[in-house]
Amino acid sequence: MFQIQHLYRGIIFPALSKTEKIALADWQHIMDLMSYATSGVLSARVPGNHFFWYGQLGARETVQKIDMLRLRAANLKATLAAAVAKIGTE
Repeated sequence: MFQIQHLYRGIIFPALSKTEKIALADWQHIMDLMSYATSGVLSARVPGNHFFWYGQLGARETVQKIDMLRLRAANLKATLAAAVAKIGTE
């Protein structure tokens, strides 16, 4: 649902290309966020299989999980953007 490469190419790389000054703690925080993103926090299991979900409850659960994933992705993107914004400002 959310591509890690998109985060790197769209948020991190442009900031890194503007400066070579980055504090070790800031870089570690960014890497921790990327590790968090690849830890499975942006994936979810839903009942059913690749053809369908099971009934109304399964459909509702699927929608709820998609909403949760969208919120997690938006929060991650905002947190990462804030961390990258600090690069070169100190």
